[in-house]
Amino acid sequence: APVALFQLAHSCDITDLARAQSRITHPNAWCQEACVAFSTALRYMLLSGKQPEMEYVQASTPNSDVKDRIARAWSDDQPQADGFVLDTLTDGLWAARTADNFDDAVWSAVSRGEDADTSAAVAGALAGARFGASGISHGDKSTFNSSQPMFAEVDRTYLESVAEKLATL
Repeated sequence: APVALFQLAHSCDITDLARAQSRITHPNAWCQEACVAFSTALRYMLLSGKQPEMEYVQASTPNSDVKDRIARAWSDDQPQADGFVLDTLTDGLWAARTADNFDDAVWSAVSRGEDADTSAAVAGALAGARFGASGISHGDKSTFNSSQPMFAEVDRTYLESVAEKLATL
């Protein structure tokens, strides 16, 4: 998510930033391309509030395995979650695409188990961008605010600075 947020404020190539961010913890090429696809979809949703077309997200990566997983996210069939990065991407994209609201998207991702926290994070980021802040129920918004003093003043500017630092790695 930091890559998509950073790219909104700066003119830069989202693919290079997404790959660099992924390399920190997931140096595998599949992981890097999954991060590119996620960042591309998230940026599109942040700017438009709409779902991107499958082909738009697929065009973000040359990797045929990632393109196949993106296609599965546009299937009517509920994906199987197992913790593998490409399945997490598919699960998050599918949950955000098929849900009627933010809560349903996150619940859909969580309810399949396995790597539920990561799938829910992917689905939540995408659904939050799709439905906007007004689409998140009031109770949920308060849970996103940290009671930890060191995080009390976190804002968009801070997130952009984190993304900028990640881009230099």
